[in-house]
Amino acid sequence: ALAALAVGLGLALFLVYPVAAALRFPSLAHYAGLWHNPRWISATVNTLIMTALATGTATTVGFLMAYAVTRTNVPWRGFFSIIAILPLFSPPFMVSYAYRYLLFGPNGFYTNTLLNKTLHLVDRRLSLMNWDWLGFGGWPLWAVETAAFFPLAFLVISGVLRAIPQSLEYAARNLGAAPGWVFWTVTFPLARPGVAGAGLLVAIYILADFGNPLILTKFNFPLLATEAYDSLVSDAASANALPNAAVLASALIVPALVLFFLQRFWVSRRLYTTIGGKGSQLPAPPTPALVRWGLFGCCLVVSLLVLSVYGAILSSSLVRSWGRTWQLDLRHWILAMGSWNEVRNSLVFALFTGVIATGVALLAAYLTARQRFLGRGLMDFLAILPAAIPGIFLGLGYRIAFGGEPFELYGTAAIIVLAFVFWNVPLGYQAGLAGFAQIERHLEQAAHNLGASSLRAFWDVDAPLLKPAFISSFVVAFVRAITTLSVAIFLVTPQWRVTTVIILDRVNSGEYGVASALTSLLLFLTLGCFGLARLALGRQLRVFT
Repeated sequence: ALAALAVGLGLALFLVYPVAAALRFPSLAHYAGLWHNPRWISATVNTLIMTALATGTATTVGFLMAYAVTRTNVPWRGFFSIIAILPLFSPPFMVSYAYRYLLFGPNGFYTNTLLNKTLHLVDRRLSLMNWDWLGFGGWPLWAVETAAFFPLAFLVISGVLRAIPQSLEYAARNLGAAPGWVFWTVTFPLARPGVAGAGLLVAIYILADFGNPLILTKFNFPLLATEAYDSLVSDAASANALPNAAVLASALIVPALVLFFLQRFWVSRRLYTTIGGKGSQLPAPPTPALVRWGLFGCCLVVSLLVLSVYGAILSSSLVRSWGRTWQLDLRHWILAMGSWNEVRNSLVFALFTGVIATGVALLAAYLTARQRFLGRGLMDFLAILPAAIPGIFLGLGYRIAFGGEPFELYGTAAIIVLAFVFWNVPLGYQAGLAGFAQIERHLEQAAHNLGASSLRAFWDVDAPLLKPAFISSFVVAFVRAITTLSVAIFLVTPQWRVTTVIILDRVNSGEYGVASALTSLLLFLTLGCFGLARLALGRQLRVFT
């Protein structure tokens, strides 16, 4: 009872209270201004259109890659699987930063070095004009959002496709069905609920994305998230700055909640099951050559684009001047070490977030899965609610709720850690529920019959079996905390800044080499965390699913 009360009070104080504070802070006049400001109306429309378009393409790309690596015999399947999840371990705005400043743009590798200086196919003046314009519009943002978030669709859909028995496809082929007919009548109908769920999940992330449009469009393509930030920083002295930012961030909540509940309803109500005897480990049926090589070409193009982003960022941190002087130089890394305090802050915050968020998530999962108490359904709802809350809205809510009396935390490290913790509870909570669902209750009952207390039974029986869920939850919380920009942007102060905010500052000031060095450092930290977890768990490690 005490544990349930503690978790419930924590969720109420650090989740419900900030959300309510952000929604109540603006007046009705401020909310009415959303529909009287033409730029804000454009931001709303642009946000919805961009979410729809990028969700469609990201889900399509994720499905094609997932199908290629799980249901066909295309070459390099292991390589494509690794590349497909790589963007999950880096700041999402890496893609827009590389696109805008390193690959395209006036000094981009493709536009200037390759097309202009090497192949002489594009006049430099034309390159400056065309590619600089391209970097500020909605079309390139569509491509960037697709590249940044297709890995989420890949992870979800690949899991769904692996669960479909290969024997069903063999049976259909033995009855004379052509490969294309088997796909449309057997494989895709069984995968459709998972594909839809993946699409809705991707839509939630794209809707709330903040870093990519902020870096890529520079406020020239208004979106709700970037307008909220611009409203606060461009007119900080105004009394309307914070209420206007809260209005714009609040406008993200309605579509986010709609997508969230649709995703949960669809996945829970539209599950297709296959009934049979023993599971089979049959190899994939032979894939027609045209389909096989077509999918291989698609996966190869996507992989090259992803690798070009990481290659450009790592390379630009090691050369004197990107696009001008290609001489090897470590000055950017030396300058990046001048931000060691921010790197240390990010690392410490991420470690605390990983431990605390995992503890809260698994405790909440234990209570809802194993205990019966008043309010259990409400706790279940609140534990997964942060998955629907855009990071920029949660950060702004913490700024409003804890910026003054009675809980004045703004300007401390605690407010950042707490925001990170409760933003990262849902994935760990769902991993915990899945873990408890696989543990038979009679194991605990046997421990109780032998005289063990509830705590001793949990520690001796459940905890060892929950090791994969615990480590997976820690990895996800660590990675999301160390790479997030949207949650932290409204909470940092000169004393408690984090690396992602410093990277944004370096990009805005034109210090691209230093920004690349810091981004590479974050990537090494996240991949190192993932690598250690993989050594500990092997194939039992499940992240971002």
